[in-house]
Amino acid sequence: MAALLSCFMRSDDPSLPLTFPKNRIRRSSAADGRAAFLSRALTSVINTASDLWFSFSKTNFSEDDLSPLRSGDPAVGSRPISVVTLTFSLDDVKAMKDHLGVTVNDVITGTIFLGTRLYMQEKDPGSEDAEITGLVLMNTRMLRSYNSIKEMGKLKTTSPWGNNFAFVHVTVPKLTAISDENNDQSRMRQCALEFVRAAGAIIKKKRVSLAIPVTAKLLELYRKMKGHEDLSISVISYMGQLRVSVGAEKGFIDHDKLKSSIQMAFHHLRNSACH
Repeated sequence: MAALLSCFMRSDDPSLPLTFPKNRIRRSSAADGRAAFLSRALTSVINTASDLWFSFSKTNFSEDDLSPLRSGDPAVGSRPISVVTLTFSLDDVKAMKDHLGVTVNDVITGTIFLGTRLYMQEKDPGSEDAEITGLVLMNTRMLRSYNSIKEMGKLKTTSPWGNNFAFVHVTVPKLTAISDENNDQSRMRQCALEFVRAAGAIIKKKRVSLAIPVTAKLLELYRKMKGHEDLSISVISYMGQLRVSVGAEKGFIDHDKLKSSIQMAFHHLRNSACH
């Protein structure tokens, strides 16, 4: 975006850099400001310590449970994968986001989390509460204002050129067994909302942690040493459509059933947002 904006010039004086309106920030007392700063600092320290320990334990001695999504085969990285794609309306996603008061990422992540749990429940009843952990790719580039390409190219700039991404461990919320045979639709709608809110809370907590750079390097080293996962999911939005690509271990994960489960999760979440 900065590269695109650098192509424009001010109409009043092209020699001056672009400027944008600033958000109006409510002024608070000095005491309130210090209290807020201490609260944020304490939260950051606690989240950082918790994330460092969690990531260290997950990559060294604490493994996820064996489940319909995890075979435990050490040679999984060399196994063939099957790929399926799903397409959702981005307008539907935004409508759910506005109705629920969450972000687009919360809706997407919650849908995928719930879809994987529904798949586990259908494939192996009782496994829906198994311990599973996902690696979520987060954008760690923090932009507070517009910077020109020239500014981003400087050595000590606060906003260097390029995007910064990092993988973080995210525990997938557990699912209480739900039976569609009992027409428990109200419970399913409530569960869909809980998954979206849980996804938002988890990601928000990760964003205020200073452990992300450390855990990112740790995870990258772990991935190089031990290979890939049984399941990988990529999401991209284009031309009003949200495309979800699912890569699953062939012969172990039923990709068609998993696709159907994610579609069902989206359906229940959309119904929840409409009620």
